[in-house]
Parts: sequence; C-alpha cells; structure tokens
Amino acid sequence: MQVFLTHLKEEGVSHVKWSEVSIHFLDKNIALVSNIAERYTQSGALFNKVGASYYVYLVDGEWKISAFAVHDVKNTLL
Repeated sequence: MQVFLTHLKEEGVSHVKWSEVSIHFLDKNIALVSNIAERYTQSGALFNKVGASYYVYLVDGEWKISAFAVHDVKNTLL
C-alpha cells in the first residue's frame, strides 16, 4: 500500500476524496467495499477519478484491507 501511495505523490497527487462509497457485507466479519476516488493536485485541481474496490475483514474489532484494486470509475460497484 505504501508503494502505491508514494507513486501517487510522485505523479503530483496531494490528496484523495471519496465521493461515493458502497459496502456489501458477505458475512459479519467480511465485506466488499467500493468507492469513487477523486484525486487532487496540490493546487486543488482534479487530477483524475478512479474506482476502487477493497476486500476487508474484521479482526479483533478492527477492519483490515486484505486486497484492493483500482479500476475504471464506470465499473465501480455502487
């Protein structure tokens, strides 16, 4: 995950906002989370929009990301 975030910073992205989020519970401790991420430059200009999907699980009361994929925004599961 750190390598991914470092790469975004190198491309000029300073922050990311989630504009839409969807959570689908597969069980009490497993969920699929999808979102639309808006990436912005330091000047506040929109860099791009992407979809992202996460497989998360609950361990000791804390949600952990097991896997994630960044993809075309039009394929986001909302």
